[in-house]
Amino acid sequence: MIKWNEKVQYIITDVDDTIVPIYHSISMEMVWSLEALLKRNIKIILISGQSVSNIVNRVTAHINPQFRKNIFIGHCNGAEIYEFGKQGLLIQEPLFSVLQYVSIDKTKLWLIMEDIRKNFNLQYVFTNNVHEFKRIAGNSKMFVMVEDRNVQISMDFVNGINNDGSLESDIRVEIVQYAKKLMDIHKIDVEPKLGGMCAIDFNIKGVDKGLAVRRLFSASNTKNEKLEKQIFLNSSQEVEIWGDSFSKLNGDSDFSMCSSLPNDVRTICFRRCQDYNSKYNIQLWDGSMELSDGLYEYLNSYTI
Repeated sequence: MIKWNEKVQYIITDVDDTIVPIYHSISMEMVWSLEALLKRNIKIILISGQSVSNIVNRVTAHINPQFRKNIFIGHCNGAEIYEFGKQGLLIQEPLFSVLQYVSIDKTKLWLIMEDIRKNFNLQYVFTNNVHEFKRIAGNSKMFVMVEDRNVQISMDFVNGINNDGSLESDIRVEIVQYAKKLMDIHKIDVEPKLGGMCAIDFNIKGVDKGLAVRRLFSASNTKNEKLEKQIFLNSSQEVEIWGDSFSKLNGDSDFSMCSSLPNDVRTICFRRCQDYNSKYNIQLWDGSMELSDGLYEYLNSYTI
Protein backbone atom coordinates (compact mmCIF):
# COMPACT_ATOMS: atom_id res chain seq x y z
CA MET A 1 0.00 0.00 0.00
CA ILE A 2 1.00 3.64 -0.37
CA LYS A 3 3.44 4.47 2.41
CA TRP A 4 3.14 7.45 4.73
CA ASN A 5 5.26 10.49 3.87
CA GLU A 6 7.30 11.23 6.97
CA LYS A 7 8.27 14.67 5.65
CA VAL A 8 4.70 15.96 5.30
CA GLN A 9 3.91 19.18 7.18
CA TYR A 10 0.72 20.29 5.40
CA ILE A 11 -2.27 18.24 4.30
CA ILE A 12 -4.80 19.73 1.89
CA THR A 13 -7.96 17.67 1.90
CA ASP A 14 -11.46 17.55 0.53
CA VAL A 15 -14.17 16.89 3.12
CA ASP A 16 -17.21 14.99 1.77
CA ASP A 17 -16.47 11.37 0.88
CA THR A 18 -12.80 11.90 1.79
CA ILE A 19 -12.70 12.39 5.56
CA VAL A 20 -16.43 12.00 6.20
CA PRO A 21 -19.38 10.47 4.29
CA ILE A 22 -21.57 13.14 2.74
CA TYR A 23 -24.36 14.47 5.04
CA HIS A 24 -22.78 12.72 8.04
CA SER A 25 -20.61 13.86 10.93
CA ILE A 26 -17.03 12.71 11.28
CA SER A 27 -16.49 9.42 13.08
CA MET A 28 -14.58 9.42 16.36
CA GLU A 29 -12.07 7.01 14.82
CA MET A 30 -11.30 9.57 12.11
CA VAL A 31 -11.15 12.34 14.73
CA TRP A 32 -8.51 10.42 16.70
CA SER A 33 -6.50 9.78 13.52
CA LEU A 34 -6.56 13.46 12.52
CA GLU A 35 -5.76 14.60 16.06
CA ALA A 36 -2.68 12.39 15.97
CA LEU A 37 -1.47 14.44 12.99
CA LEU A 38 -2.42 17.77 14.54
CA LYS A 39 -0.49 16.83 17.71
CA ARG A 40 2.62 16.59 15.52
CA ASN A 41 1.97 20.18 14.39
CA ILE A 42 0.94 18.99 10.92
CA LYS A 43 -1.41 21.60 9.46
CA ILE A 44 -4.67 20.41 7.87
CA ILE A 45 -6.43 22.55 5.28
CA LEU A 46 -10.05 21.48 4.77
CA ILE A 47 -11.38 22.60 1.36
CA SER A 48 -15.00 21.90 0.51
CA GLY A 49 -18.01 23.10 -1.41
CA GLN A 50 -19.89 23.11 1.90
CA SER A 51 -20.36 26.23 4.05
CA VAL A 52 -18.00 27.01 6.92
CA SER A 53 -20.78 26.38 9.46
CA ASN A 54 -21.44 22.96 7.92
CA ILE A 55 -17.76 22.00 8.12
CA VAL A 56 -17.48 23.25 11.69
CA ASN A 57 -20.59 21.36 12.83
CA ARG A 58 -19.74 18.10 11.06
CA VAL A 59 -15.96 18.05 11.46
CA THR A 60 -13.99 20.56 13.51
CA ALA A 61 -16.44 20.80 16.43
CA HIS A 62 -15.57 17.17 17.18
CA ILE A 63 -11.83 17.86 17.30
CA ASN A 64 -10.17 18.83 20.58
CA PRO A 65 -10.06 22.67 20.73
CA GLN A 66 -6.35 22.67 21.62
CA PHE A 67 -5.52 21.20 18.19
CA ARG A 68 -7.76 23.43 16.03
CA LYS A 69 -5.10 26.13 15.70
CA ASN A 70 -3.51 23.84 13.10
CA ILE A 71 -6.66 23.76 10.93
CA PHE A 72 -7.71 26.05 8.10
CA ILE A 73 -11.10 25.91 6.37
CA GLY A 74 -11.55 26.86 2.72
CA HIS A 75 -15.34 26.78 2.39
CA CYS A 76 -17.53 27.23 -0.69
CA ASN A 77 -14.81 25.78 -2.92
CA GLY A 78 -12.15 28.10 -1.54
CA ALA A 79 -14.06 31.37 -1.89
CA GLU A 80 -13.10 32.20 1.70
CA ILE A 81 -10.49 30.89 4.13
CA TYR A 82 -11.03 30.73 7.89
CA GLU A 83 -8.71 29.90 10.77
CA PHE A 84 -9.03 29.17 14.49
CA GLY A 85 -7.75 31.19 17.41
CA LYS A 86 -5.59 29.89 20.27
CA GLN A 87 -8.66 28.85 22.28
CA GLY A 88 -9.94 26.72 19.40
CA LEU A 89 -12.71 29.13 18.42
CA LEU A 90 -13.32 30.01 14.80
CA ILE A 91 -12.15 33.54 13.99
CA GLN A 92 -15.22 35.18 12.43
CA GLU A 93 -13.30 37.43 10.06
CA PRO A 94 -12.06 35.34 7.13
CA LEU A 95 -8.35 35.23 6.43
CA PHE A 96 -9.25 35.67 2.77
CA SER A 97 -12.53 36.40 0.98
CA VAL A 98 -13.19 36.65 -2.74
CA LEU A 99 -15.81 39.28 -1.84
CA GLN A 100 -12.93 41.67 -1.18
CA TYR A 101 -12.52 41.88 -4.95
CA VAL A 102 -15.83 40.97 -6.59
CA SER A 103 -19.53 40.73 -5.74
CA ILE A 104 -22.58 38.73 -6.81
CA ASP A 105 -25.76 40.27 -8.19
CA LYS A 106 -28.04 38.07 -6.09
CA THR A 107 -31.23 39.54 -7.63
CA LYS A 108 -30.22 38.35 -11.10
CA LEU A 109 -28.90 35.07 -9.75
CA TRP A 110 -32.18 34.20 -8.00
CA LEU A 111 -34.10 35.00 -11.20
CA ILE A 112 -31.88 32.48 -12.97
CA MET A 113 -32.41 29.93 -10.18
CA GLU A 114 -36.18 30.30 -10.60
CA ASP A 115 -35.85 29.86 -14.37
CA ILE A 116 -33.90 26.63 -13.77
CA ARG A 117 -36.53 25.37 -11.33
CA LYS A 118 -39.35 25.88 -13.81
CA ASN A 119 -37.49 24.56 -16.84
CA PHE A 120 -36.47 21.30 -15.11
CA ASN A 121 -39.64 20.92 -13.04
CA LEU A 122 -37.70 20.95 -9.77
CA GLN A 123 -38.98 21.64 -6.28
CA TYR A 124 -36.64 23.71 -4.11
CA VAL A 125 -36.38 23.08 -0.37
CA PHE A 126 -34.55 25.94 1.34
CA THR A 127 -32.69 24.28 4.19
CA ASN A 128 -29.25 22.94 5.03
CA ASN A 129 -30.66 20.24 7.29
CA VAL A 130 -30.96 16.84 5.61
CA HIS A 131 -33.54 15.57 8.10
CA GLU A 132 -35.74 18.60 7.48
CA PHE A 133 -35.30 18.12 3.75
CA LYS A 134 -36.35 14.47 3.98
CA ARG A 135 -39.39 15.37 6.03
CA ILE A 136 -40.57 17.66 3.23
CA ALA A 137 -39.31 15.83 0.15
CA GLY A 138 -39.54 12.20 1.10
CA ASN A 139 -37.63 10.19 -1.51
CA SER A 140 -38.61 12.25 -4.56
CA LYS A 141 -35.63 12.99 -6.81
CA MET A 142 -37.27 16.13 -8.15
CA PHE A 143 -36.86 17.85 -4.79
CA VAL A 144 -33.56 19.69 -4.42
CA MET A 145 -31.98 21.14 -1.29
CA VAL A 146 -30.97 24.76 -1.97
CA GLU A 147 -28.79 26.89 0.28
CA ASP A 148 -27.46 30.42 -0.07
CA ARG A 149 -23.95 30.30 1.42
CA ASN A 150 -23.34 34.00 0.80
CA VAL A 151 -20.38 33.50 -1.56
CA GLN A 152 -22.08 30.57 -3.30
CA ILE A 153 -25.53 29.10 -3.92
CA SER A 154 -25.68 25.31 -3.89
CA MET A 155 -28.20 22.76 -5.12
CA ASP A 156 -27.93 19.33 -3.52
CA PHE A 157 -29.73 16.36 -5.04
CA VAL A 158 -29.98 14.66 -1.66
CA ASN A 159 -32.22 11.86 -2.93
CA GLY A 160 -29.84 10.99 -5.72
CA ILE A 161 -29.79 11.57 -9.44
CA ASN A 162 -32.13 9.58 -11.63
CA ASN A 163 -29.59 8.24 -14.09
CA ASP A 164 -27.66 5.11 -14.99
CA GLY A 165 -24.51 6.22 -13.22
CA SER A 166 -22.80 7.81 -16.23
CA LEU A 167 -22.02 11.50 -16.60
CA GLU A 168 -23.88 11.58 -19.92
CA SER A 169 -27.21 10.84 -18.25
CA ASP A 170 -26.59 13.03 -15.18
CA ILE A 171 -29.33 15.70 -15.11
CA ARG A 172 -26.88 18.04 -13.43
CA VAL A 173 -24.84 18.28 -16.64
CA GLU A 174 -27.88 19.50 -18.57
CA ILE A 175 -28.73 21.96 -15.78
CA VAL A 176 -25.18 23.34 -15.72
CA GLN A 177 -25.17 23.82 -19.51
CA TYR A 178 -28.56 25.56 -19.37
CA ALA A 179 -27.48 27.74 -16.44
CA LYS A 180 -24.28 28.84 -18.21
CA LYS A 181 -26.33 30.16 -21.13
CA LEU A 182 -28.51 32.12 -18.71
CA MET A 183 -25.44 33.57 -16.98
CA ASP A 184 -24.18 34.82 -20.34
CA ILE A 185 -27.55 36.29 -21.28
CA HIS A 186 -27.88 38.14 -17.96
CA LYS A 187 -24.15 39.05 -17.92
CA ILE A 188 -23.55 37.76 -14.42
CA ASP A 189 -20.09 36.55 -13.34
CA VAL A 190 -21.23 33.31 -11.77
CA GLU A 191 -20.12 29.89 -12.95
CA PRO A 192 -22.20 26.76 -12.25
CA LYS A 193 -20.14 23.62 -11.66
CA LEU A 194 -20.71 20.04 -10.61
CA GLY A 195 -20.05 19.70 -6.89
CA GLY A 196 -18.98 16.25 -5.78
CA MET A 197 -21.33 13.44 -6.77
CA CYS A 198 -24.70 15.06 -6.10
CA ALA A 199 -24.51 18.87 -6.12
CA ILE A 200 -24.29 21.93 -8.35
CA ASP A 201 -22.39 24.90 -6.98
CA PHE A 202 -22.97 28.38 -8.35
CA ASN A 203 -19.60 30.06 -7.74
CA ILE A 204 -18.21 33.46 -8.53
CA LYS A 205 -16.17 33.08 -11.72
CA GLY A 206 -12.57 32.15 -10.99
CA VAL A 207 -13.39 30.37 -7.73
CA ASP A 208 -12.34 26.76 -7.41
CA LYS A 209 -10.69 24.69 -4.70
CA GLY A 210 -7.32 25.69 -6.07
CA LEU A 211 -8.00 29.31 -5.16
CA ALA A 212 -7.63 28.56 -1.45
CA VAL A 213 -4.43 26.63 -2.19
CA ARG A 214 -2.99 29.51 -4.22
CA ARG A 215 -3.85 32.00 -1.48
CA LEU A 216 -2.29 29.91 1.30
CA PHE A 217 0.79 28.58 -0.46
CA SER A 218 3.53 30.38 -2.31
CA ALA A 219 5.63 28.73 -5.00
CA SER A 220 8.29 31.42 -4.56
CA ASN A 221 9.78 33.61 -1.84
CA THR A 222 7.65 36.57 -2.91
CA LYS A 223 4.90 37.37 -0.43
CA ASN A 224 1.35 37.34 -1.80
CA GLU A 225 0.00 40.85 -1.23
CA LYS A 226 -3.53 39.49 -0.86
CA LEU A 227 -2.85 37.38 2.22
CA GLU A 228 -0.90 38.33 5.32
CA LYS A 229 -0.26 34.74 6.35
CA GLN A 230 1.33 32.59 3.72
CA ILE A 231 3.04 29.22 3.65
CA PHE A 232 6.38 28.82 1.88
CA LEU A 233 7.36 25.33 0.79
CA ASN A 234 10.98 24.22 0.77
CA SER A 235 10.11 20.87 -0.82
CA SER A 236 7.14 19.28 -2.58
CA GLN A 237 7.31 16.50 0.01
CA GLU A 238 6.18 18.93 2.71
CA VAL A 239 2.61 18.91 1.40
CA GLU A 240 0.16 16.17 0.45
CA ILE A 241 -3.33 16.34 -1.09
CA TRP A 242 -6.28 14.04 -0.35
CA GLY A 243 -9.52 13.88 -2.28
CA ASP A 244 -11.95 11.70 -4.19
CA SER A 245 -12.80 13.70 -7.32
CA PHE A 246 -9.87 14.01 -9.72
CA SER A 247 -11.59 12.19 -12.56
CA LYS A 248 -13.58 13.89 -15.32
CA LEU A 249 -16.13 11.11 -14.95
CA ASN A 250 -17.15 12.51 -11.56
CA GLY A 251 -16.63 16.22 -12.14
CA ASP A 252 -12.94 16.51 -11.09
CA SER A 253 -13.83 19.14 -8.47
CA ASP A 254 -10.68 18.30 -6.48
CA PHE A 255 -8.27 18.51 -9.41
CA SER A 256 -7.62 22.25 -9.06
CA MET A 257 -6.07 21.58 -5.64
CA CYS A 258 -3.18 19.63 -7.16
CA SER A 259 -2.93 21.74 -10.34
CA SER A 260 -2.28 24.79 -8.13
CA LEU A 261 0.96 23.32 -6.75
CA PRO A 262 4.07 21.81 -8.37
CA ASN A 263 3.06 18.69 -10.27
CA ASP A 264 5.30 16.42 -8.21
CA VAL A 265 3.29 17.06 -5.02
CA ARG A 266 1.74 13.74 -4.02
CA THR A 267 -2.02 13.56 -4.37
CA ILE A 268 -3.92 10.51 -3.13
CA CYS A 269 -7.32 9.78 -4.67
CA PHE A 270 -9.58 7.69 -2.46
CA ARG A 271 -12.21 7.04 -5.14
CA ARG A 272 -11.36 4.40 -7.70
CA CYS A 273 -11.10 6.05 -11.10
CA GLN A 274 -9.07 5.76 -14.30
CA ASP A 275 -9.04 9.04 -16.21
CA TYR A 276 -7.03 11.31 -13.91
CA ASN A 277 -4.36 13.63 -15.35
CA SER A 278 -1.10 11.68 -15.53
CA LYS A 279 0.98 14.89 -15.63
CA TYR A 280 0.44 15.20 -11.89
CA ASN A 281 1.55 12.88 -9.12
CA ILE A 282 -1.96 11.50 -8.51
CA GLN A 283 -1.87 8.09 -6.87
CA LEU A 284 -4.90 5.87 -6.43
CA TRP A 285 -5.28 4.48 -2.93
CA ASP A 286 -4.45 0.80 -3.23
CA GLY A 287 -5.93 -0.52 -0.02
CA SER A 288 -9.04 -2.67 0.32
CA MET A 289 -11.37 0.26 1.11
CA GLU A 290 -12.17 3.55 -0.60
CA LEU A 291 -13.49 7.04 0.18
CA SER A 292 -13.40 7.95 3.90
CA ASP A 293 -12.94 4.27 4.82
CA GLY A 294 -9.91 4.20 2.53
CA LEU A 295 -8.45 7.30 4.17
CA TYR A 296 -8.94 5.77 7.61
CA GLU A 297 -7.21 2.64 6.33
CA TYR A 298 -4.32 4.79 5.08
CA LEU A 299 -4.02 6.70 8.36
CA ASN A 300 -3.86 3.43 10.27
CA SER A 301 -1.36 1.76 7.96
CA TYR A 302 1.54 3.38 9.82
CA THR A 303 2.47 4.18 13.42
CA ILE A 304 2.52 7.84 14.34
